[in-house]
Amino acid sequence: FRSDLFAGVPIFFVISGFLVTKSFYECDGDIGRYIVNRSLRIYPALWVSFIVILVALFIGGAFGFADVLKSSFLKFQLYQFIIGSEFWGGYISGYIYNWDNFYKIYPSGVYWTINVELGFYVLVPIVFSRAIRLRTALANSVILASMVVSLWVGSVASELNSSAPSFNTTGALANEPLPYFWLFLGGSAGYVNWERVRRVFEDRFIPWLAAYIMVGGIVALVFEQPLAALHTLTPLRVVAALMLCGCVLSFAYSYRHLSECLRGNDLSYGIYLYHMPLIFTLRFAGVMGIGILWLVVGCTTIVLAAASWFLIEKPMLRLKSGWAPRQGRGSPIG
Repeated sequence: FRSDLFAGVPIFFVISGFLVTKSFYECDGDIGRYIVNRSLRIYPALWVSFIVILVALFIGGAFGFADVLKSSFLKFQLYQFIIGSEFWGGYISGYIYNWDNFYKIYPSGVYWTINVELGFYVLVPIVFSRAIRLRTALANSVILASMVVSLWVGSVASELNSSAPSFNTTGALANEPLPYFWLFLGGSAGYVNWERVRRVFEDRFIPWLAAYIMVGGIVALVFEQPLAALHTLTPLRVVAALMLCGCVLSFAYSYRHLSECLRGNDLSYGIYLYHMPLIFTLRFAGVMGIGILWLVVGCTTIVLAAASWFLIEKPMLRLKSGWAPRQGRGSPIG
């Protein structure tokens, strides 16, 4: 058994595909409402996490007061805040931090997935236009065709990652949505066809889990292709990832009562944003190799995530209620 059988990024993309596609269908093609809803969900908490890291970098000596007034610094922050990751801030304006002091690298390894996620948000209205949404067969054909294109782009990115890992083009392509869109579309396909396939997933998590562990274990252990290495795409990883799609959907619809424990609160985004900065900070402080640290990191991350939810995310999501759906625009497909 390997922990990377349940790598966070593929799970994040699959769940996102299901939920974001559901959100767009419920907006019935109202692009304005869709943009507002997605922006309220992703940006406020993201921006606050950027500010938290910015304060930590300042305290750690990665930049000083004089740097704040430089145009390159302001451009970096602007691009980072809009596109969603420090990679694009540095790619467009150049890196601005001094890594010779406390922090040796940017203390987060997850923001690249946020800018990829934002790219998915842009692609969804294109893939699921009104004409496509109203025809299930057409929607499935478009999903399949889009997955094929995405897998082809992913194979190109994998080849570049192997042959020219330090090229700017390689880094840029690895931070684009297209190489990973097939995972997102796996979740989308689940939503579009849910009423037809729900019996395959509902209350069947244990069989799905057993099947996935067998397939994923063979791929990871026998063929040495762990699913976590998404930047190197292979046919076996694709098969394992599609099995994971089914496993994730089955879990969500086999243990629905678990959501009642949180009483409508959602700490997942905050946990996603804050676990890596905390781990990096402890690492650069030399605090490593102590077993109890996992408990410290886990509890602290949950506290930060709860603060993010109750102080930022939940109040922002209440603003969605001001965007009532338009009437008379037709119904989404079933």
